[in-house]
Amino acid sequence: MKKIIKLYHAYMTRPIIYKMLTRVGIGLVISLIWDRFINIEHYFNMTEHAFLIVGAFLWMMAWIGYLRLDGVGFHYKKRKEETEKKKHRTKEMVDFVEEDAVSFDELTKEERVACNFAANFFSGAIFIIISVVAMVF
Repeated sequence: MKKIIKLYHAYMTRPIIYKMLTRVGIGLVISLIWDRFINIEHYFNMTEHAFLIVGAFLWMMAWIGYLRLDGVGFHYKKRKEETEKKKHRTKEMVDFVEEDAVSFDELTKEERVACNFAANFFSGAIFIIISVVAMVF
């Protein structure tokens, strides 16, 4: 078992934050759709029940990412050999600042799985914390 904390580097924070914001936004939209169409009579509070389900789903996805970091995965026949991608495809102004901006596509496979794991875990934690606070108060 690899140490998970050793996989994370400073350049991985941007992809993690972008993925977190996307997952939180999708979770909010799913919760609002649940409140609008499924919870018509408003028997259940959206922050207690819908956020708990969304947070549990995100933590389940984080657990699957954790298993993938551990080496568990589907074994299937590869169609093509993956080629190495170029570091800088575009010539934008962002590429020439002091820090290199690393996108999600430029990360290795293991770093992508680690970013997905962290994004799922932290966005699930946001939903679970809001749900628990709403249940207590």
